Amino acid sequence: MSTARPAGAREVARLVEEAHRTCWPVVLAATVRLTRDLDLAEDCAQDAFVQALRTWPDGPPDSPAAWLSTVARRVALDRLRRETTLRRKLPLLVEEPAGSDDPGRRRRSPRPASRTGSRPTPSCRPAWTPC
Repeated sequence: MSTARPAGAREVARLVEEAHRTCWPVVLAATVRLTRDLDLAEDCAQDAFVQALRTWPDGPPDSPAAWLSTVARRVALDRLRRETTLRRKLPLLVEEPAGSDDPGRRRRSPRPASRTGSRPTPSCRPAWTPC
């Protein structure tokens, strides 16, 4: 961080706007190289600029492009790790039915199939008459 005094909200917005105009291509390119996904990289780069609005009132960094690239890269790594963990852990959330020893066996419907095809099974209610 530079030794500049803390700036007001308008000054910070001006600094971030200027950084956006000059640093966006560099920040986006660095993030795309990491993620290999343009949409994810754009989201992460945008999050870096939002973080700049929150953090820079304490004073802008000496190198805004490096700061923004680092933040965008860290956000991207967090998202990639979260996605990898989700893919790894999601199958653990699926419960097998009780008494199922064979994981390759197809799951059966809890109700037996109707013998009449598409017609519903008759109800025990006296007011209901089949079509």
